[in-house]
Amino acid sequence: MKNKVVRLTESDLVRIIEKVISEQGTVGTNFQQGVQSGAQAGQQARQVVNKAASDVAQGVKNTGAAVARGVKTAATATLQGAKQVAITIGKVTFYAVITAGVVVFLIGKGIYKVSAAVGNAIIKFLSATGKATVSAATTVGKGVLGGLQTAGIAIGKGAQYVAQQLGQLKDSTVTFVKWMINQFKQFGTAAWAKILVAASQVKEWGSALAGFLKQSWNTIASKVGVAWDQAANWASGKLNQIKQGAQNAASAVKSGVKNAASAVKSGVQNVANTAANAAGNVWGGVKGFFTEMFERYLAFEGTDIFEIISEAAAYNGKSIL
Repeated sequence: MKNKVVRLTESDLVRIIEKVISEQGTVGTNFQQGVQSGAQAGQQARQVVNKAASDVAQGVKNTGAAVARGVKTAATATLQGAKQVAITIGKVTFYAVITAGVVVFLIGKGIYKVSAAVGNAIIKFLSATGKATVSAATTVGKGVLGGLQTAGIAIGKGAQYVAQQLGQLKDSTVTFVKWMINQFKQFGTAAWAKILVAASQVKEWGSALAGFLKQSWNTIASKVGVAWDQAANWASGKLNQIKQGAQNAASAVKSGVKNAASAVKSGVQNVANTAANAAGNVWGGVKGFFTEMFERYLAFEGTDIFEIISEAAAYNGKSIL
Protein backbone atom coordinates (compact mmCIF):
# COMPACT_ATOMS: atom_id res chain seq x y z
CA MET A 1 0.00 0.00 0.00
CA LYS A 2 1.44 3.33 -1.02
CA ASN A 3 1.72 6.15 1.52
CA LYS A 4 -0.62 9.02 0.82
CA VAL A 5 1.11 12.32 0.56
CA VAL A 6 -0.76 15.31 2.01
CA ARG A 7 0.30 18.61 0.73
CA LEU A 8 -0.34 21.72 2.90
CA THR A 9 -0.17 25.18 1.75
CA GLU A 10 0.95 27.99 4.03
CA SER A 11 -2.62 29.19 4.47
CA ASP A 12 -3.78 25.67 5.44
CA LEU A 13 -1.08 25.45 8.12
CA VAL A 14 -2.09 28.80 9.58
CA ARG A 15 -5.70 27.72 9.84
CA ILE A 16 -4.70 24.47 11.60
CA ILE A 17 -2.52 26.28 14.14
CA GLU A 18 -5.21 28.88 14.87
CA LYS A 19 -7.72 26.08 15.41
CA VAL A 20 -5.40 24.27 17.85
CA ILE A 21 -4.73 27.47 19.76
CA SER A 22 -8.43 28.21 19.90
CA GLU A 23 -9.25 24.74 21.24
CA GLN A 24 -6.46 24.95 23.79
CA GLY A 25 -7.82 28.27 24.99
CA THR A 26 -11.27 26.80 25.43
CA VAL A 27 -9.87 23.85 27.38
CA GLY A 28 -7.87 26.20 29.60
CA THR A 29 -10.86 28.38 30.20
CA ASN A 30 -13.06 25.37 30.97
CA PHE A 31 -10.40 23.98 33.29
CA GLN A 32 -10.15 27.27 35.18
CA GLN A 33 -13.90 27.52 35.32
CA GLY A 34 -14.01 23.95 36.63
CA VAL A 35 -11.45 24.75 39.28
CA GLN A 36 -13.36 27.83 40.32
CA SER A 37 -16.67 25.97 40.35
CA GLY A 38 -15.10 23.17 42.36
CA ALA A 39 -13.62 25.62 44.82
CA GLN A 40 -16.94 27.41 45.19
CA ALA A 41 -18.72 24.11 45.64
CA GLY A 42 -16.14 23.10 48.22
CA GLN A 43 -16.55 26.37 50.07
CA GLN A 44 -20.32 26.01 50.00
CA ALA A 45 -20.05 22.44 51.23
CA ARG A 46 -17.68 23.51 53.97
CA GLN A 47 -20.03 26.33 54.94
CA VAL A 48 -22.89 23.83 55.15
CA VAL A 49 -20.79 21.52 57.33
CA ASN A 50 -19.60 24.41 59.49
CA LYS A 51 -23.15 25.67 59.89
CA ALA A 52 -24.34 22.19 60.80
CA ALA A 53 -21.53 21.88 63.35
CA SER A 54 -22.35 25.34 64.69
CA ASP A 55 -26.02 24.44 64.93
CA VAL A 56 -25.15 21.26 66.79
CA ALA A 57 -22.87 23.17 69.18
CA GLN A 58 -25.50 25.83 69.73
CA GLY A 59 -28.08 23.12 70.22
CA VAL A 60 -25.92 21.49 72.87
CA LYS A 61 -25.37 24.87 74.49
CA ASN A 62 -29.08 25.65 74.41
CA THR A 63 -29.90 22.21 75.72
CA GLY A 64 -27.42 22.65 78.55
CA ALA A 65 -28.88 26.03 79.37
CA ALA A 66 -32.37 24.57 79.19
CA VAL A 67 -31.35 21.75 81.51
CA ALA A 68 -29.79 24.25 83.91
CA ARG A 69 -32.92 26.36 83.77
CA GLY A 70 -34.99 23.22 84.20
CA VAL A 71 -33.05 22.22 87.32
CA LYS A 72 -33.34 25.73 88.71
CA THR A 73 -37.02 25.87 87.83
CA ALA A 74 -37.57 22.43 89.32
CA ALA A 75 -35.81 23.46 92.51
CA THR A 76 -37.82 26.66 92.67
CA ALA A 77 -41.04 24.80 91.96
CA THR A 78 -40.06 22.16 94.49
CA LEU A 79 -39.71 24.71 97.25
CA GLN A 80 -42.26 27.19 96.00
CA GLY A 81 -43.65 28.99 99.03
CA ALA A 82 -40.98 27.52 101.33
CA LYS A 83 -38.88 29.86 103.44
CA GLN A 84 -35.66 29.58 105.38
CA VAL A 85 -34.91 31.06 108.79
CA ALA A 86 -31.45 31.36 110.32
CA ILE A 87 -31.35 30.67 114.07
CA THR A 88 -28.36 31.38 116.27
CA ILE A 89 -27.81 30.16 119.83
CA GLY A 90 -24.61 31.70 121.12
CA LYS A 91 -21.92 30.47 118.74
CA VAL A 92 -24.10 27.94 116.93
CA THR A 93 -26.12 28.77 113.80
CA PHE A 94 -28.52 26.44 112.01
CA TYR A 95 -31.46 26.75 109.63
CA ALA A 96 -35.15 26.03 109.68
CA VAL A 97 -36.93 25.34 106.40
CA ILE A 98 -40.65 25.96 106.57
CA THR A 99 -42.87 24.11 104.12
CA ALA A 100 -46.54 23.19 104.05
CA GLY A 101 -47.40 21.36 107.25
CA VAL A 102 -43.86 20.67 108.46
CA VAL A 103 -40.70 22.39 109.61
CA VAL A 104 -37.31 20.82 108.99
CA PHE A 105 -34.11 21.87 110.73
CA LEU A 106 -30.76 21.54 108.98
CA ILE A 107 -27.82 20.93 111.32
CA GLY A 108 -24.61 20.07 109.53
CA LYS A 109 -25.47 17.13 107.26
CA GLY A 110 -28.52 16.15 109.30
CA ILE A 111 -32.17 16.96 108.70
CA TYR A 112 -34.80 16.89 111.46
CA LYS A 113 -38.50 17.15 110.84
CA VAL A 114 -41.09 18.39 113.32
CA SER A 115 -44.75 19.27 112.99
CA ALA A 116 -45.89 22.85 112.41
CA ALA A 117 -47.11 23.05 116.04
CA VAL A 118 -43.73 21.95 117.41
CA GLY A 119 -41.98 24.33 115.02
CA ASN A 120 -44.08 27.20 116.38
CA ALA A 121 -43.21 26.23 119.95
CA ILE A 122 -39.49 26.01 119.15
CA ILE A 123 -39.41 29.51 117.64
CA LYS A 124 -41.30 30.98 120.60
CA PHE A 125 -39.18 29.10 123.14
CA LEU A 126 -35.86 30.16 121.66
CA SER A 127 -36.95 33.76 121.20
CA ALA A 128 -38.31 33.99 124.73
CA THR A 129 -34.99 32.94 126.28
CA GLY A 130 -33.31 36.09 124.99
CA LYS A 131 -30.20 34.04 124.19
CA ALA A 132 -31.12 33.12 120.63
CA THR A 133 -31.71 35.23 117.55
CA VAL A 134 -34.20 34.39 114.83
CA SER A 135 -33.82 35.93 111.37
CA ALA A 136 -36.63 37.03 109.09
CA ALA A 137 -38.09 34.36 106.81
CA THR A 138 -36.44 34.56 103.37
CA THR A 139 -36.47 32.64 100.10
CA VAL A 140 -34.57 29.37 100.31
CA GLY A 141 -30.98 29.99 99.19
CA LYS A 142 -28.30 27.88 97.54
CA GLY A 143 -26.70 26.92 100.84
CA VAL A 144 -29.92 25.48 102.24
CA LEU A 145 -30.73 23.80 98.90
CA GLY A 146 -27.31 22.17 99.06
CA GLY A 147 -27.97 21.13 102.64
CA LEU A 148 -31.24 19.50 101.64
CA GLN A 149 -29.51 17.63 98.83
CA THR A 150 -26.73 16.50 101.17
CA ALA A 151 -29.39 15.23 103.55
CA GLY A 152 -30.86 13.13 100.74
CA ILE A 153 -33.72 15.31 99.53
CA ALA A 154 -33.98 15.12 95.72
CA ILE A 155 -34.92 18.74 95.10
CA GLY A 156 -34.65 18.35 91.33
CA LYS A 157 -37.46 15.80 91.08
CA GLY A 158 -40.36 18.15 91.53
CA ALA A 159 -42.62 19.44 94.26
CA GLN A 160 -44.71 16.30 94.61
CA TYR A 161 -41.70 14.04 95.05
CA VAL A 162 -40.02 16.34 97.56
CA ALA A 163 -43.25 16.74 99.53
CA GLN A 164 -43.47 12.95 99.68
CA GLN A 165 -39.86 12.70 100.86
CA LEU A 166 -40.30 15.28 103.58
CA GLY A 167 -43.57 13.72 104.65
CA GLN A 168 -41.92 10.32 105.01
CA LEU A 169 -39.17 11.61 107.28
CA LYS A 170 -39.58 10.36 110.82
CA ASP A 171 -40.62 12.89 113.43
CA SER A 172 -37.50 14.16 115.17
CA THR A 173 -39.06 16.30 117.90
CA VAL A 174 -37.33 14.52 120.78
CA THR A 175 -33.94 14.32 119.04
CA PHE A 176 -33.97 17.95 117.94
CA VAL A 177 -35.24 19.44 121.20
CA LYS A 178 -32.62 17.51 123.18
CA TRP A 179 -29.95 18.93 120.90
CA MET A 180 -31.43 22.42 121.20
CA ILE A 181 -31.50 22.31 125.01
CA ASN A 182 -27.92 21.09 125.19
CA GLN A 183 -26.75 24.12 123.20
CA PHE A 184 -27.42 26.23 126.29
CA LYS A 185 -24.65 24.46 128.18
CA GLN A 186 -22.26 26.93 126.54
CA PHE A 187 -23.67 29.67 128.80
CA GLY A 188 -22.87 27.85 132.04
CA THR A 189 -24.62 25.75 134.69
CA ALA A 190 -27.09 28.40 135.87
CA ALA A 191 -28.27 29.13 132.32
CA TRP A 192 -28.67 25.46 131.52
CA ALA A 193 -30.66 24.90 134.71
CA LYS A 194 -33.05 27.66 133.66
CA ILE A 195 -33.57 26.10 130.25
CA LEU A 196 -34.20 22.63 131.70
CA VAL A 197 -36.94 23.94 133.98
CA ALA A 198 -38.49 26.04 131.21
CA ALA A 199 -38.42 23.16 128.72
CA SER A 200 -40.34 20.92 131.12
CA GLN A 201 -43.38 23.19 130.83
CA VAL A 202 -43.75 23.26 127.05
CA LYS A 203 -46.69 21.01 126.25
CA GLU A 204 -45.45 20.16 122.74
CA TRP A 205 -42.52 18.15 124.18
CA GLY A 206 -42.47 18.40 127.99
CA SER A 207 -43.81 14.93 128.74
CA ALA A 208 -41.77 13.25 125.99
CA LEU A 209 -38.55 14.68 127.44
CA ALA A 210 -39.37 14.22 131.13
CA GLY A 211 -36.74 11.51 131.66
CA PHE A 212 -34.04 13.38 129.77
CA LEU A 213 -34.74 16.64 131.65
CA LYS A 214 -34.65 14.94 135.04
CA GLN A 215 -31.44 13.08 134.24
CA SER A 216 -29.80 16.27 132.98
CA TRP A 217 -30.90 18.20 136.07
CA ASN A 218 -29.48 15.55 138.39
CA THR A 219 -26.00 16.23 137.02
CA ILE A 220 -26.21 19.83 138.32
CA ALA A 221 -28.68 19.47 141.21
CA SER A 222 -25.97 19.94 143.84
CA LYS A 223 -25.01 23.27 142.28
CA VAL A 224 -28.61 24.46 142.15
CA GLY A 225 -29.60 23.19 145.60
CA VAL A 226 -33.06 21.96 144.52
CA ALA A 227 -34.18 18.48 143.48
CA TRP A 228 -35.77 18.05 140.05
CA ASP A 229 -39.24 17.13 141.29
CA GLN A 230 -39.34 20.23 143.47
CA ALA A 231 -38.18 22.42 140.59
CA ALA A 232 -40.65 20.91 138.09
CA ASN A 233 -43.59 21.17 140.51
CA TRP A 234 -42.77 24.79 141.26
CA ALA A 235 -42.56 25.58 137.54
CA SER A 236 -45.93 23.94 136.88
CA GLY A 237 -47.63 25.97 139.60
CA LYS A 238 -45.95 29.18 138.51
CA LEU A 239 -46.94 28.64 134.90
CA ASN A 240 -50.58 28.35 135.91
CA GLN A 241 -50.31 31.70 137.71
CA ILE A 242 -48.71 33.29 134.68
CA LYS A 243 -51.40 31.90 132.39
CA GLN A 244 -54.10 33.42 134.56
CA GLY A 245 -52.52 36.81 134.15
CA ALA A 246 -51.29 36.25 130.60
CA GLN A 247 -53.05 39.27 129.17
CA ASN A 248 -51.47 41.64 131.68
CA ALA A 249 -48.11 39.93 131.25
CA ALA A 250 -48.31 40.41 127.47
CA SER A 251 -48.91 44.11 127.98
CA ALA A 252 -45.90 44.26 130.30
CA VAL A 253 -43.72 42.56 127.71
CA LYS A 254 -44.85 44.92 124.94
CA SER A 255 -44.14 47.95 127.10
CA GLY A 256 -40.55 46.89 127.67
CA VAL A 257 -40.90 44.00 130.12
CA LYS A 258 -40.58 46.43 133.01
CA ASN A 259 -42.79 44.33 135.25
CA ALA A 260 -41.02 41.16 134.21
CA ALA A 261 -37.65 42.69 134.98
CA SER A 262 -38.97 43.59 138.42
CA ALA A 263 -40.10 40.01 138.83
CA VAL A 264 -36.59 38.80 138.11
CA LYS A 265 -35.12 41.16 140.68
CA SER A 266 -37.80 40.29 143.22
CA GLY A 267 -37.36 36.57 142.63
CA VAL A 268 -33.64 36.70 143.22
CA GLN A 269 -34.04 38.88 146.30
CA ASN A 270 -36.71 36.66 147.85
CA VAL A 271 -34.54 33.59 147.51
CA ALA A 272 -31.47 35.45 148.73
CA ASN A 273 -33.41 36.29 151.90
CA THR A 274 -34.07 32.62 152.61
CA ALA A 275 -30.89 31.02 151.23
CA ALA A 276 -27.53 32.64 151.77
CA ASN A 277 -25.56 30.09 149.79
CA ALA A 278 -24.67 30.12 146.10
CA ALA A 279 -27.02 27.23 145.33
CA GLY A 280 -29.96 29.21 146.69
CA ASN A 281 -29.04 32.15 144.48
CA VAL A 282 -28.91 29.90 141.41
CA TRP A 283 -32.42 28.66 142.14
CA GLY A 284 -33.59 32.21 142.66
CA GLY A 285 -32.20 33.10 139.24
CA VAL A 286 -34.04 30.13 137.75
CA LYS A 287 -37.31 31.33 139.24
CA GLY A 288 -36.86 34.88 138.04
CA PHE A 289 -35.88 33.72 134.55
CA PHE A 290 -38.84 31.35 134.33
CA THR A 291 -41.27 34.16 135.16
CA GLU A 292 -39.99 36.54 132.50
CA MET A 293 -39.46 33.86 129.88
CA PHE A 294 -43.01 32.57 130.04
CA GLU A 295 -44.45 36.06 130.09
CA ARG A 296 -42.62 36.48 126.79
CA TYR A 297 -43.58 33.02 125.54
CA LEU A 298 -47.27 33.54 126.21
CA ALA A 299 -47.22 37.06 124.78
CA PHE A 300 -46.92 35.75 121.21
CA GLU A 301 -50.16 36.47 119.42
CA GLY A 302 -49.50 34.90 116.02
CA THR A 303 -50.76 31.42 115.21
CA ASP A 304 -49.01 31.15 111.84
CA ILE A 305 -45.28 30.45 112.03
CA PHE A 306 -44.43 33.41 109.81
CA GLU A 307 -46.33 35.72 112.14
CA ILE A 308 -44.48 34.19 115.08
CA ILE A 309 -41.13 34.71 113.35
CA SER A 310 -41.99 38.36 112.77
CA GLU A 311 -42.82 38.78 116.47
CA ALA A 312 -39.66 36.92 117.49
CA ALA A 313 -37.50 39.75 116.17
CA ALA A 314 -38.67 41.85 119.13
CA TYR A 315 -36.66 39.64 121.49
CA ASN A 316 -33.46 39.33 119.46
CA GLY A 317 -30.63 40.44 121.69
CA LYS A 318 -32.82 40.91 124.79
CA SER A 319 -31.14 38.41 127.08
CA ILE A 320 -32.59 37.31 130.40
CA LEU A 321 -30.19 34.44 131.06
